[in-house]
Amino acid sequence: MIAYNIADLRNADIQEEAMAAFKKECVTREEYETVKTAYPSALYMPNPFIRIGLLLLTLVITVFTFGLIALIMFSNSSPSETTTGVVLIFYGLICYGALEFFIREKHHYRSGVDDGLAWSAAVLILSGCTLLWELDPDSITFCLIIFALGAFFAIRFLNMLMGLAAFGALMGALFFALSWNGPAVLPFIYMAVSALVYFAAHKYAGHPYHGPTLQLIEIAALLMFYVAGNYFVVRETGQELHGHDFQMAAGWLFWLLTILVPLVYIYGGIRKKDKILLRTGLLLIAFIVFTIRYYHSVMPLETAMALGGAMMILLAYALIQYLKTPRHGFTNEEQHEAETLKGLQIAESLVIAQTFKEVPQQPDQFEFGGGSTRGGGAGGDF
Repeated sequence: MIAYNIADLRNADIQEEAMAAFKKECVTREEYETVKTAYPSALYMPNPFIRIGLLLLTLVITVFTFGLIALIMFSNSSPSETTTGVVLIFYGLICYGALEFFIREKHHYRSGVDDGLAWSAAVLILSGCTLLWELDPDSITFCLIIFALGAFFAIRFLNMLMGLAAFGALMGALFFALSWNGPAVLPFIYMAVSALVYFAAHKYAGHPYHGPTLQLIEIAALLMFYVAGNYFVVRETGQELHGHDFQMAAGWLFWLLTILVPLVYIYGGIRKKDKILLRTGLLLIAFIVFTIRYYHSVMPLETAMALGGAMMILLAYALIQYLKTPRHGFTNEEQHEAETLKGLQIAESLVIAQTFKEVPQQPDQFEFGGGSTRGGGAGGDF
């Protein structure tokens, strides 16, 4: 299902780990070069600046090419929405074909070209479907098409943002399905679905190729779980949809969720040494302060922001000083220790393999057999 060559992906991953180990001075340059030679990868992966440039160039070429095609096809008449939709889908399929070509023949991987072509193909096909079937952007069908396209491109082309778009479309479909028919249960359904998505993504987050996408979905699911139970979001969304007639039931429960969920995230992150839980919980502390401050003002906003920022700076400084020496499995080092250790192990195994594989085999010059003994070894060949 993955469009890229699996062996190239695996070797590129090993090379990245070896580079991380080399930057940490865990392996020498010769050992790093040995790893690169032993695990060659044909993938084209430019640096971030070239990747952004290629992405912009690809989008510009795609837009101008479509403009030229539209100019040629529709120069004599005003096209109907159906005709425009068909042309958009057709051009989206051309972009998709170009994407497959660049991956299969040119070995592009996160080069900007494949990103641009993937997004162009998805947007063009979505726009064509919208015109062809006269879809409303706030309809369930529209969200489900985004979900299908996002899931497909995320799985086949390892596109992280496409996976995030698929998750957002799924939650959007739930919103449009339940916002009018079941507003009272909508927050709880959102929380239940977010929890299911989080546990599913967390279970398979160690996948060698889909892992980054699943980790991003983990973060999105944790944020969505909190937002669904946040007092401010539930109250304001209800009033926006149903006006001032909206009666918020069990408001105390949403206040509890607003305050307790980030604390549970932080506790779970510390206990399991899960940095996604920990960082998400720390981020959501700001939302607790915002929600309380919105309904219960105790001081001017400028004063609250200044005091909060000063407290966060002092807390961060104290934690950095405390964790300079690793304690209880935590450290302030930001490097990828696990990848570094793995790269070191790979380089080490290669060095050992190179050392022992060329040991010359001694010829066996002492051959037995062929002799015949009679009577205690007398009179025979040995």
